[in-house]
Amino acid sequence: MYHAIFLEDLLDLVNIHQAYDRSLPDNLKNKIVQMLEWLKVMCHPDREIAFFNDSALGIAPSFIELLSYANRLGIIFKNNQVNRLVHLEESGYIRVENGNMVIIADVADIGPDYMPGHGHADALSFELSLFDQRVIVNSGISTYEIGEDRYKQRGTELHSTITIDNQNSSQVWSGFRVANRAKIFDIKKLEEANSVEFSACHDGYKTLKKGVLHCRNWIVSKNSIKIVDSIIGNDIHKVRSVLPLH
Repeated sequence: MYHAIFLEDLLDLVNIHQAYDRSLPDNLKNKIVQMLEWLKVMCHPDREIAFFNDSALGIAPSFIELLSYANRLGIIFKNNQVNRLVHLEESGYIRVENGNMVIIADVADIGPDYMPGHGHADALSFELSLFDQRVIVNSGISTYEIGEDRYKQRGTELHSTITIDNQNSSQVWSGFRVANRAKIFDIKKLEEANSVEFSACHDGYKTLKKGVLHCRNWIVSKNSIKIVDSIIGNDIHKVRSVLPLH
């Protein structure tokens, strides 16, 4: 959501420069095209954003609105390529598009480290669309007011991932604070003729007794998606899998 807001700000800057016949800052248009590419990856087939972290519909302009604005300013976006697997390595998301199925998965640390206030405890969560319709989603956000709704919507239990011992994978608190944070590691990807597979682990539950790791493996084929969760550690723990429906 904030990416889309900032992208609109950059388009406004281009608009103002063109209206007053001023030269644009170097490379600005190229950056706008890169931001459109990123945003396209993070959208469902309905061309609206996924609900990772503090996101909601109707706040920022949609991808289609931003694309139209860019075109009116003479910034041409021609990215029609559809790869089965796209890994946004710097921001930590993986998108798989296979037939009528689209998966967007979170393999990212909470960030940025210096200001993680809009982050959620959503490590290894994902969203799923089938036949252009959203099916599995995360909570997104409905309020910034400090209270139970804000706390729950940032917590692990309202995201499509695993909770262990009723704890959040990252320690979210107050309205915009995060203490101990899950770290993602061991990201793997494999593309074969008839399937796509990717996996990752996080250590957000390492502070539990004797330490626990969560690893998740997604296997996507033509007509199925298989998710295998591995809980690595000792002792007895309460494990809960959550798949919130749109």
